Amino acid sequence: MARRDVWRPGTQWRRLEPPEIALLEALTAVKFDGAAALRAQIPFTTAQQGCGCGCGTINLKVDESRVAAAELARDGPVQGEAVVSGGGLILFADGGYLRCLAIHYWTDEPLQLPDVSDIRTYLRDWNPLPSCPNRTTPDSRREL
Repeated sequence: MARRDVWRPGTQWRRLEPPEIALLEALTAVKFDGAAALRAQIPFTTAQQGCGCGCGTINLKVDESRVAAAELARDGPVQGEAVVSGGGLILFADGGYLRCLAIHYWTDEPLQLPDVSDIRTYLRDWNPLPSCPNRTTPDSRREL
């Protein structure tokens, strides 16, 4: 597997690029508690490459002095999720702030962040199965 733009510790924080902003806006347009507050954080958010495999995952850092935390049911994945060909996107929050836009894939090559026009957004309940706290039920996703 070819590795491209592999993240190294110390990568500089940078302003969000317009395609990243569009993806964050799409994932926070899904109606769930705290979505509007997360969307309000986007202008105060910077990004950093977030994974060493060469995929398009980005870490997010919000200037917490300029915008309030969202009141979320739990930290971790928020309820907006997107599916793209060969993988998907999950938006993570921690302490009520945007923390990561992660891409997962099941292809041989790591996926980069897709164009917002290529995603389908879902509302996910993130109800874990009793046997595994990191798995969700197959019916916990509804297309919007």
